[in-house]
Amino acid sequence: MKKKYVNILVCVGMLLATFTSFGYPTALAQPPAVPSEPIPSPGSSSVTVFVDLEWAGGEQNVSFDIYFGVENPPPLVLTDVLEPKYEPERLLLNTTYYWQIVSHNSLYEYTTGPIWNFTTAGNQPPFKPTVLDGPQNAGKEIPLEFVTVAPDPEGDKVLYQWDWGGWQRQ
Repeated sequence: MKKKYVNILVCVGMLLATFTSFGYPTALAQPPAVPSEPIPSPGSSSVTVFVDLEWAGGEQNVSFDIYFGVENPPPLVLTDVLEPKYEPERLLLNTTYYWQIVSHNSLYEYTTGPIWNFTTAGNQPPFKPTVLDGPQNAGKEIPLEFVTVAPDPEGDKVLYQWDWGGWQRQ
């Protein structure tokens, strides 16, 4: 443990001055750790457009500045984030993103992490439809009504077309 010294100079008028120096122990703060263990991993491809960014390095009394975007180096998007996590809005398909974290403590000591990158996946087809409700069979000229679900991985609008397997209109 180091000592911090305080110097005191007391002046009384122009003729009398006293000088004293004394020390007391101080604990010096360490700069924050380098941000590490990014999720997604650097260079990852086919990452979902709904990704959350996470990293290690969240010691006590540390906050983060987040740089994120399609440019390298990425622009600053948030400051003084307390948790090692960032949830960007929906990302673009088949696009490379760059991100960087800068850690800092209450004494304004900064540690800059490396620039990481990942590439989002291209457009994916909707999931196979699941029929939740509907008739098992029907006769001629009987209206049919089905309830089905087929979500899209990117949240795109899904349209349905039924194929009755070779049935021909007469």
